[in-house]
Amino acid sequence: MSCTDKCDTAEKTVFCDRVKRKFFNTFPFNHRKNECFKEWLFSKFPALFEKKTGCQEWKQRKSVRDAYEKNYDTGLIVPKNLPLTSIIIPAYNNIELTRRCLDSVYAIESISPFEVIVVDDGSSENYGNLKWEYPNLRVIRNNENSGFLRSANRGAAEAGGEYILFLNNDTEVLKWYLDELTTALYTHPDAGMIGSHLIHLKSARLQESGQLICKNGTTLPLGGGGYPDDPQFSYFREVDFCSAASIIMRKKVFEEMGGFDEIYIPAYYEDIDLALRLKKAGYKNYVAPHSRVIHMHFASYGGTPAVYNERNRKIFMERWQNYLQANALYDSVEDTCNFKGEKERVLYIDAELPMADRGSGGMDAIFFMEYMIKRGYHVTFYGEYTPGYHPKYTGILLRMGVQCIYDPFLKIWDYIAHNGHTFSYLFISRIYEARCFDWILKPYCANAGYIFNTVDVHFVREFLEADLRVDDIGRQRAKYTKQCELAVAAAADATIVISSEEKKMLENEYNLSRIYHVPQARKLFGLAKDTRRRGAVFIGSAHPPNMDGLKYFHDEVLPLLPEDFELTIIGEALQKSIETMEQYQYLTACKQFHFAGFVQELATKLDYAKITIAPLRYGAGTKGKVASSMAHGVPCVSSSFGTEGTGMVHGENIMIADTPQEFAAHIIELMNNQELWQRISDGGIKFIQDNYSYEAVEKMMDDLFADVKKRRLEKTSNWASTPTIS
Repeated sequence: MSCTDKCDTAEKTVFCDRVKRKFFNTFPFNHRKNECFKEWLFSKFPALFEKKTGCQEWKQRKSVRDAYEKNYDTGLIVPKNLPLTSIIIPAYNNIELTRRCLDSVYAIESISPFEVIVVDDGSSENYGNLKWEYPNLRVIRNNENSGFLRSANRGAAEAGGEYILFLNNDTEVLKWYLDELTTALYTHPDAGMIGSHLIHLKSARLQESGQLICKNGTTLPLGGGGYPDDPQFSYFREVDFCSAASIIMRKKVFEEMGGFDEIYIPAYYEDIDLALRLKKAGYKNYVAPHSRVIHMHFASYGGTPAVYNERNRKIFMERWQNYLQANALYDSVEDTCNFKGEKERVLYIDAELPMADRGSGGMDAIFFMEYMIKRGYHVTFYGEYTPGYHPKYTGILLRMGVQCIYDPFLKIWDYIAHNGHTFSYLFISRIYEARCFDWILKPYCANAGYIFNTVDVHFVREFLEADLRVDDIGRQRAKYTKQCELAVAAAADATIVISSEEKKMLENEYNLSRIYHVPQARKLFGLAKDTRRRGAVFIGSAHPPNMDGLKYFHDEVLPLLPEDFELTIIGEALQKSIETMEQYQYLTACKQFHFAGFVQELATKLDYAKITIAPLRYGAGTKGKVASSMAHGVPCVSSSFGTEGTGMVHGENIMIADTPQEFAAHIIELMNNQELWQRISDGGIKFIQDNYSYEAVEKMMDDLFADVKKRRLEKTSNWASTPTIS
């Protein structure tokens, strides 16, 4: 191409740009409507705009936003009484960047109440007009340019919120980012600052998910350059600090610290210094990866000269060198390739992700992991049959602070091979998972203490089911399960059973030691005030004993009850299995059965139920459905299989029935005898309080972990040297 042709092409490009600007400026839209119009054009006519920077950035933002919203669980439980948050945005010129930031803030549909304060740091552009474009926006103007740090401090001083959130003007927040931060701050009273997942606009990769500070003062942006959904950086956790591009704090804590130290004016190291002052005062700094912010990085304030960075680094090191030598994990960034964990690590393996709103096992798993985190352990979870990311149930664990292993980022076998040596404890639930992972845990996690959580002693349930069905193949399967289960229990440093009868059986009949009776922990809800109660409730998953029990109740007990008796059946998987399995399908035609399917909160049904039933004909362990009923103050009629090994007493805190006639008689009596109903309700609540409360069960877990730790440190743990279960 000749020089003349190149000049002609350049002139045409300039002319087209002028036409496009003229086109956009002719419309009397506000900034947000203009942006929406541009995005509409970009999506409808991509070929016309694809080479333009604005279109390319729009595509990048859209891809980040779409990927986030696709995998996000919108069911975050936001506290109802959250205080006001003041979002403080220091800005100097770059008004179009600030508008884009404000557009995103006002588009998030936040449940959390908030106000927005823009601190105009002596800009030459007219920031005052912004308050006419955005509802309830406050614009504070500095008479002269004083830098990010002073502007941030001034914004905090003017804030009316109990929470303050510092946000760079070169950011775009993603949906739900504020609710994630405010909920995390509300539920963590020990928090100093909590930061967001920062995603770089141009690369769509992580800029940081919190940062570490090394002994030499260098900082490590965790996850930098990685994928935003990488499970290594997607869980709520403690960090040294988060960049002030998006951090939330309590205003009183910020004031207690004296704000950002003005020794670092105009900027750089003020957020790191504040973070260490918070840590020194006893607060903890966290990152909340579900709160996500797209960051242009160094676009705000037009970039601060590097000379300030170096000067402030020296000031920072003079102040904090001794503290870092004593407290930093790593000497330098290069040293971070060698893992050094300040917390003892637990690898928790179960059959599937805990689904506390769908079954008792999920409630128990959540309790165990909450307990471990409360006691200061780092928890890594893997569910064998749910290896992928589930927006809701993986999200619950991530917000708790549990690291989850999920496809396609991490494969469990590779993860154990590379990281098994870092774990102090293994917590393996169910014999099937213990058997499946035995071959890889023994060579790679040999130094860890082994805790085997039976959930229930599976071989007992399998034998009972086989005998009930006269199933010889089932008996052979139960025999093999027994062989494996006893071998794992014998080798483990601790074996958990939820029934005292199971503990006696394993100790007396099979001469096993280190058996710990840890009952199911339940939160005590107490008796609901509403007394408009009628009907009964059955709670269950698609577990074979539940399906058999419901069939037994329909065939044997229901004919003995009044025709107006109604039973509400809770359980989505249970309902689906009944509808698809031929031998159970007829139950759906019963007019006295009402299938409620999935229920988010049991209280929505139990607060209006007269009784619950647990008509199980076989099983092992104790039944969570019985404990949950008691915790809500609802009397339960159960077979002895639902109460075995619990210490529950018939007529005092439960009604026990083992024949159809007994079931019918107890149901009718509870329905009609208010004095009996109240006695069983009160007795059940007291039983939960005395035996199944979180405090009581946590004390049992303290003793268990202390014993396992002692065996590990004294090197008397020998599970890894026993023959592999196959």
